[in-house]
Amino acid sequence: MQYIDSGSRHAQQALGTWLGQELLGQVPPSELRLQSGFFGSASLGFFEAALAALENADGQTSIIVGSNDGMTPRAAVADLIALAGQPRSGLRLGVVSFQTGLFHPKVYHFSRPDGSSTAYVGSANLTLPGVNSSHVEAGLILDSRAGDSPSVLAQIADAIDEWFVSARPGLYGVSVDADLDPLVQARILDVTPPPRPRRAVRPARRSPSSGSTQTGQVLHALVAAPPIQATLPSSSAGTGSYPGGGTAAQAVNNPSPLASPSNTTPPSKIAAVKHWGKKLSDSDAQRKKTGNQRGAITLVQGDYRHQIDQTTYFRSDLFGGQTWVPGVASTGQPLEKATVPMKVTINGVFHGVMDFLITNGTSRESAQNNYTAELHIEPIGQLIRQTNISGQHLDIALDANGDYWLTIS
Repeated sequence: MQYIDSGSRHAQQALGTWLGQELLGQVPPSELRLQSGFFGSASLGFFEAALAALENADGQTSIIVGSNDGMTPRAAVADLIALAGQPRSGLRLGVVSFQTGLFHPKVYHFSRPDGSSTAYVGSANLTLPGVNSSHVEAGLILDSRAGDSPSVLAQIADAIDEWFVSARPGLYGVSVDADLDPLVQARILDVTPPPRPRRAVRPARRSPSSGSTQTGQVLHALVAAPPIQATLPSSSAGTGSYPGGGTAAQAVNNPSPLASPSNTTPPSKIAAVKHWGKKLSDSDAQRKKTGNQRGAITLVQGDYRHQIDQTTYFRSDLFGGQTWVPGVASTGQPLEKATVPMKVTINGVFHGVMDFLITNGTSRESAQNNYTAELHIEPIGQLIRQTNISGQHLDIALDANGDYWLTIS
């Protein structure tokens, strides 16, 4: 038994390091089971090769992800379905959601072809912050090769399987993309989260007792998640290489993956078929002096002052080809929302493809030609909390291949 705790800020203590050791460049597991209270598809690169091998062998695959308060994106579950492969006898996928209470376990179990098995039980969700330890996470790793009890490992596997065996209330089985639309309509998936105050980095202060200067601490990712090679429904597949190049093993053990320059096409050289940009205000940068941070960037005329109608351009033109679904704002007003994958570069550093939520609500216009659309910044929230981007320039470009590029510089 091994205890790992990323509070040490060592890469070897991150869930992503263990996932890389078990799933990347190894003989694929013969069986895979996991349950995660919160879920995002940016972490699925660790599982892509294993899921492909399990599909070919029809190996036992049981995956349960939570959608607490309905906030798991439809696109993330669609990515999971696409990577897991065609419906088959050994594959079981499910979404768990309750009207009260949370689905909160974080358990990963792999059986190996040699009959041994291993499992992680801890605090890390199958999300990018969970696997890269940009949050502090802790857990136990059990492995029958290390002498841990096979019966306890079997209990872990059976507990995940039991969700499907007994068809528990709160579980919604999914196997194809079409299964997701009823869950969106029932507000089990794709519910826009309510706005919440952003956590700001505290300024330095002097301790009254010691006189020393104390500052708020910022957590950085300890490992990098491998990019997804396949083309997924949400187009969230990676480029096939890591920022700065290198192998999967190198990326998993890179303690500063966000600091590596990319070898991707510089955004300035993109042949854009559509473009929009603006100078970022303090509010856009989540640096308001008073009040709650919005958690989004307002989409206004910006560089195209008097050239576009900001009340229609983003919904009907720049993002007009995306899939828009109805939703409700925290105020109760109706809005529409779309999940748009974008290739992200911030201050010259390429961060891969991230899924951004765009919301459009005509009620925001208030008959005063105000903005109606917002770009929600959660995928880059940690990055811009670490670096003040106020006064910098945001560009969004759509290239001839249908790819979006988001650049802040």
